Amino acid sequence: MRSRSFPPEPTSAALARRFLAEVLQENGTDEWPGTLLLSELVANVIDHARTEFTVSVDLSDAIRIEVSDGSAILPALQEASIEAERGRGLHLLDQMAGSWGVESGPGGKTIWFEVSHTGPSRV
Repeated sequence: MRSRSFPPEPTSAALARRFLAEVLQENGTDEWPGTLLLSELVANVIDHARTEFTVSVDLSDAIRIEVSDGSAILPALQEASIEAERGRGLHLLDQMAGSWGVESGPGGKTIWFEVSHTGPSRV
């Protein structure tokens, strides 16, 4: 498992995506949909937890991506109105990940998801 920590700043979203892309590319695995789902989780940390966070990537049976932050507040699926500009990240996670969940710990929580391995994308 490879991990990297980031500050709760908007620029960290791009840095976290780049970290994930590097790990996946080193292993010949496509970035989609892991990069999109990671972006959603990082945005939630930056907007709601506002703590330093760590992204961990495990490439065993499936691709498991974890985002750990220092907030004890657990995420919840909520309905977003048609006009809402935000509030759909966990719905994307629920629809696109093979599985996902949340684990509470003494220092905060970890939201994880798994997606299957795919080869390099073809254009």
